[in-house]
This record gives sequence, C-alpha cells and structure tokens, in this order.
Amino acid sequence: MAYKVFFSYAGLDASNDPWLKAFYEKLNGEVQTLLHGEVFFDKEGIRPGDEWPGTLVGALQECKALVCLYSQNYFGSENCGKEFEVFRRRIDAYMQTLPAGAQRPRLIIPVLWDNPQRVKESLPPVVHHLQFTHAAFGDAYAREGLKKITHLNMTVEYESFIFALLNHLYQEVNAHDLPPLASPPSYQETQSAFHTPQPPPPPPMAAPLGLPANVPLPDSAGLEATWFVYVTGRASDFQNIRQRLDAYGDNYRDWKPYLPPLETRVSAIATSVASKNNLVQDTLYLSQQFVEHLREAERKNTPVVIIIDPWSIQSASYRTVLSDYDEARLVNCGVIIVWNEQDAETRDRQQQLYQSLEQTLWRSMDVDDTSFLVSVHNEAELRSKVRAAIKQAQERLKKRALRLRPEPPGDASTLPII
Repeated sequence: MAYKVFFSYAGLDASNDPWLKAFYEKLNGEVQTLLHGEVFFDKEGIRPGDEWPGTLVGALQECKALVCLYSQNYFGSENCGKEFEVFRRRIDAYMQTLPAGAQRPRLIIPVLWDNPQRVKESLPPVVHHLQFTHAAFGDAYAREGLKKITHLNMTVEYESFIFALLNHLYQEVNAHDLPPLASPPSYQETQSAFHTPQPPPPPPMAAPLGLPANVPLPDSAGLEATWFVYVTGRASDFQNIRQRLDAYGDNYRDWKPYLPPLETRVSAIATSVASKNNLVQDTLYLSQQFVEHLREAERKNTPVVIIIDPWSIQSASYRTVLSDYDEARLVNCGVIIVWNEQDAETRDRQQQLYQSLEQTLWRSMDVDDTSFLVSVHNEAELRSKVRAAIKQAQERLKKRALRLRPEPPGDASTLPII
C-alpha cells in the first residue's frame, strides 16, 4: 500500500512509552481501512541499510497528510521541524495551483500529545497560523492531551478522538490530491521550521505625519451601525520596509490585504459585509485619541471592527495605540489580524511580525477570545469573520445594556408574596 499519512513525532516522546507506538498502530489500522493506505512511521518505514534522509523525504513527498504530535520535545526537535517544513512547502506549492481566494487545505493536523498548557507555552510562531479547534476532537482530549487520556485508559474519550481524527483525515485527503514538490528537497539542507534563522528585523516604519492628535468621529451610532478601523500604512509609509508596495495606496482604506493575487480593497470587503446585513457603516480613522473614541462608540452601543495589517506593527505610533487598546479591551470591539500567505515577504517575515504583535497585544493573544482573531487567511474567511465580529459585538452590547439598566423603584420588601 502507498503511504497516505506521515506520523511526525519527537523521538524523546517515544522513548520507553508504549502508548505512542500503540497510537500509531491504531491509526495505521484505521487508515488502511478508510484511506486504503498506510501511515509512515520512521521506526518501521526505514529499513536497515536505507539512506534514512532520502527515505524520509520520499515519504514526505508521497503522504497526503501530516499528523504532528505536539509536545515540548516536538518543537525542540530539529528533525521534526524539518519534516514540518518539507510538508508545509508542498502545501504552499499546491496553493499556487488553486483559484484565488481558495481556503488553505488543513492537511497538517496537530495532535496534542503533551499537556495542552505546556504545548501552548512552547508553540513556535510558524504554527500559530494553523487553524484548528482541538475541542472538535473531544473535550477531555482538548483539556488533558492524548497522552494522558491514553495512560488513564479513558477508552470512550480515546475512541471519540480517533473517530474525529479519522473523519477529518478522510474529508481533507479526499478533497485535496496533494502533489509532490517538483524538485525533492535535500533533507540535510532543509532548515527546521521551528529553528530557521530569521533575516534581520526590518527598520521601524517611517510615518512622516505620525498619528493626528484627534479626528472627527463618525456620525452613525447604535447597534444598526458599525465603525471599521483599518490599522495599516500607506504606500509611502512602507518605502523602507517592503519591496512590494502595490497592496497599499494613498489612504488606509486602499489597502488590498490579499494582493497577491486579489485586487479587492479592505474597505470594499468590510463595507459590503455591512451592506448585506443592512448596517450603516463608517470609518474611524486612527488618532492619538483612538481608545477614547472606542469608548465613545461603546457608550453609543456601536460595534467596532478593527482590521490589522501585521506590517503596521513596525510603526511606533501604531504599536502605541494598539497597546492602549490591548489594555482597554472594550466589549464593543472585534479584532481581526489578516495574513496573506501568498505574499512572499509576509511569509519570510512571519515569525518576526508575529512576535511583534505578541509583544504589543499580549493580553489579547494570551487568552482564548472569539472577538480577537489572530490569523485570517483569505477573502472569503475575512468576510465571514467580519460578519461574525459585528454580530458578537452586538450581542455583547445588548448584554451590557441589560446589566446597566436601572433597577426598578422599591425593594424586595414591597413585592407581593406569592
């Protein structure tokens, strides 16, 4: 049988632990039945006398999905980082063949082998953009990790996890016939995705005019209105930062977040969502009074959607206002950070940009908050998330209004006894 799934794990996790091998054997048996293929496991896939680097690359080129056993040991392993990098390149190359705006296939599948909290603390930036809801594989698994529910012999939870994992594999593998790379990479020369040396950081963005002290507030207000904030630069601001400037214009509203390949301006995307939902929309421009303006919107029960270009974090002015927002975190606001994986410069600087965001918005990024979306990857997803952000802000404002509603006159002693 051909290999269909690559089993990527840290050797330290397999040492003296029969449960990891048992998980592989269970997964392999199910994949043989469901996908008519096998799971590549290096301890069995590499025979004595094989040139193991070539064998690994061959399997990584052949397999249709990569199952990664997330742990502190996994992210500390250079070999695991190389396996991840080779497979990520295959998906990047495949994305170039899909129509503009197509959703990235979820063929890299993380499995929480270690305690989820320890895993979260050791995540390298390159995997932060893998969109995955671990709770879909079971609450106990998402809370404890697969290793623990296996060791505790939690059979029902384990079988539920296996079923959900296989269902995901079946859907993604059959939806995407992932081709091999045209030129097989050298395993020895491949840099680990977790340890790749980064280019020197870009210089701070030059903002000739800086942020104005104040700007006029939009006229619209209320639950049937939405204010959009576009945290990005103009083409002139990026002169010394980026080589490619055609995604930017003379106004913040001109930013084209998914160019290449799409020419759609961010303001066109946002306003079309508002229009389809019968909402009045306005633009709130950035100023030194940004947080106070957001508070005014909250007082007026007005939802605000803040759409952030990761490159804008190079501006000291923007870092300041975003840090101020991170401290305030108002109920009427939703935040969406846009990543264009088809832009080579963004891919190259991804780790640095993410770390800068993490340093600036650390409160928001340190908690699970559905109103703060750290990675939105294509136009269709952006439209969906903008719509969801508006709806969530409306619901939070309604709850806030109920809590702030004055108590009726009188006290409990005046109420009739029933």
